[in-house]
Amino acid sequence: MQNSTEISAPRPFPMNFDFHLGETRMEVGQIVAERFFGEKELVFAGHFPSNKILPGVMLVEFALYLGEAYLRRHHDRHRLSKIDSATFLAPVFPGGKVRCRCEFSQELGDILAMKAVLQRGEVTCAKVRAAYARR
Repeated sequence: MQNSTEISAPRPFPMNFDFHLGETRMEVGQIVAERFFGEKELVFAGHFPSNKILPGVMLVEFALYLGEAYLRRHHDRHRLSKIDSATFLAPVFPGGKVRCRCEFSQELGDILAMKAVLQRGEVTCAKVRAAYARR
């Protein structure tokens, strides 16, 4: 198992968003990391000003960010080919810490499937499924 607190960004994030991750664990077939979403982050500014919640797209981006970090290390020739699904189950409020676990499995041919579960505490707030194809 590999531990790291710094993972370089595989691609730019929306709004110049910087993912300062907490403890990150990577091993064959999975990556797990945490991210604290502070109250003053721009991503909360317009979503929704009187009842701030983290936009669901940021949870998807968090999962894809980790997925790409994993693939750079283990399957460098794979790139995102599609997002199969994104399901939002509970809100993330300012000041919330989110843990994302991405698991990978081999699909047909050179396709890798990613299943990500994002949680705040014991509450599952989102699930993301994506596929990565060999380029």
